Amino acid sequence: MRFKLFGKNETRHDIAEFIYKNYYKTAYYTAYKYCDNHAMAEEAAQETIFQAIKNFDQLKDSGKLESWVKAIARNTVLNKTGYFLDQRENRMALRGLAEGARVLDCFCHTGTFIVYAAAYGAREVLGVDMAGPALDVARRNASRNGFEEVCSFREANAFDELRALEKAGERYDLVILDPPAFTKSKQALRGAVRGYKESNLRGMKLLPPGGFLVTCSCSFHMREEQFMEVILEAAKDAGRQLRLVELRRQAKDHPTLPASPETHYLKCAVLQVW
Repeated sequence: MRFKLFGKNETRHDIAEFIYKNYYKTAYYTAYKYCDNHAMAEEAAQETIFQAIKNFDQLKDSGKLESWVKAIARNTVLNKTGYFLDQRENRMALRGLAEGARVLDCFCHTGTFIVYAAAYGAREVLGVDMAGPALDVARRNASRNGFEEVCSFREANAFDELRALEKAGERYDLVILDPPAFTKSKQALRGAVRGYKESNLRGMKLLPPGGFLVTCSCSFHMREEQFMEVILEAAKDAGRQLRLVELRRQAKDHPTLPASPETHYLKCAVLQVW
């Protein structure tokens, strides 16, 4: 269905009203197709309409508005169900790192990094998360892919578990840190810095010389430069040296728009720790 969109005199309110009236149902039914859950689809549809209104100026071809809204709804609901497709290409970076490795994945959620690590030849993978329902999904994901013998899961606070593993003298060849956003506002940034520093410091201490750390931040307010500074500070306090293997961002189908800084939110650093 095509519409004549906006002239020069249209206000932001007109745009918002148009998108909501004509595309809310599109967003809802697209989301529902992927999650089969009314409440989750409604939440995803609301987030989709908000994002479409907020970023409408970035849409160059108004004839593609419907497909654009559908794409936003799909990505939104899949992220809410724990798939986090923006990390898809970063999981592929485990190829060559996980083979024969003992792997720890903290904040593992539904176990997508874990399944990739197992698929790339890890000999043992431990996933830690405090969300029991997410771990149930992670166990099913591992089992469906034939990795139930390789993967194990532990319901625990990741910070507490990192300290406990260090105290127990455990060592891993590869540590993955993919926490939820520690901050969604500038006001909470100081606390987020502490969280990222603590988790990275503890993760580094579990690695032998030459081990690998894959560490991520999805907090927009934690800028890339600051994230790397926090990692360096953690390494200094842990008494470790770092080699940056690569610095990655979100998958290509989650584009970064230069005119919209908030679209550059995901940072993924692959580091070798000495």
